[in-house]
Amino acid sequence: MTLHGLLGGVTCCLSSEQKLDAVQAYRSGELGLNATAALHNVDVASLRKWVAAFDALGVAGIQRKRRQTYDLHFKFQVVQKVKSDQLSYRQAGALFNVRRFDSIAEWERAYDKDGVAGLMPHQPKRLPKVAPDSAPEPQSVEGDAALPSREDLLEELTALRTENAYLKNRRP
Repeated sequence: MTLHGLLGGVTCCLSSEQKLDAVQAYRSGELGLNATAALHNVDVASLRKWVAAFDALGVAGIQRKRRQTYDLHFKFQVVQKVKSDQLSYRQAGALFNVRRFDSIAEWERAYDKDGVAGLMPHQPKRLPKVAPDSAPEPQSVEGDAALPSREDLLEELTALRTENAYLKNRRP
């Protein structure tokens, strides 16, 4: 099996021109989707997505696009269109130029669960940083003689460091 077969096609680094060539080759009708994808060394699902995006938006649909955040109104519009026209997420993604059509599924689930409020942008909650006034007091455990004291632990640490230094110097 080739590397292409293992990875399912290499689509991460193609230019808009290469994508357009693949789309136009498919749209010429000479080859089917699978054959065109193999010829251009791309994944079939990617080629299908590019063709749908090209059909809906032209060249702008296949051009590289930075990660984008969408406002509440846009998300609501997309979800309403999906529901009213019974569009698939892939179709809605091509129509509205949303590259990650799985986002549309998330929006629809959030809308079904929480209504319009579910479509509001999520801001991660940040806890205020509180500088400690002083080092916390060590908790004393009374009545538990099985735990060594702090002094015993420090003595053991010093002995282990000494042993480690001796072993390092002893190497031939």
